[in-house]
Amino acid sequence: MPSNKWLANIKLNNLWFRLYQRVLSLATHPYALFYLVLISFSEAIFSPIPPDVLLVPMVLERPKRALKLGLITTLSSISGGILGYAIGRYAFDHWLSELIQGTSYWENYQTLSDTFQSHGFWGMVIASFLPIPYKMITITAGAIHVPLGDFIIGSLIGRSKRFIFVALLVRFGGKRMETLLLRYVERLGWLSVTLITGFFLYRTLA
Repeated sequence: MPSNKWLANIKLNNLWFRLYQRVLSLATHPYALFYLVLISFSEAIFSPIPPDVLLVPMVLERPKRALKLGLITTLSSISGGILGYAIGRYAFDHWLSELIQGTSYWENYQTLSDTFQSHGFWGMVIASFLPIPYKMITITAGAIHVPLGDFIIGSLIGRSKRFIFVALLVRFGGKRMETLLLRYVERLGWLSVTLITGFFLYRTLA
């Protein structure tokens, strides 16, 4: 964890910095690895919390384990993805499709469905580059019966590209990455709140 002297130079005594410290303390918790697995698994099905929020501080605390942590995050996410795939395969036509119709997730479903049907296995790889939540990739793949093997291999390519890359970036960026994060953490925090609030207002008024 950054030293008090270093933190004093940053001068970020604000809400978002305190939240960052809370996450950082979770990264040093005896069950931190369990929390990382749980967040990674659930994000692939329903959770809006990205695994990166815990992966990054854990790599900062244990930089020599960066590759291992990135791999654990990847495999945990794919494990959750398999459950999401099963939900899409067996529940989409019964009740799930009605639940997401009329939301932005329905647009995601249509985009992914066209991509998977047009490009087969490579559709899974292409999907990893789209700004679409992984949970929708898992559910859509199951709903349109993408072969499970294609789904797993495609997910492995997409998820490892993200999490292992992030872990290694933080590993070799070290304190420079943390300094950058802390310097802009307040702006990023309030920007996130503004975007989320604006989205819900737009959906409500629309």
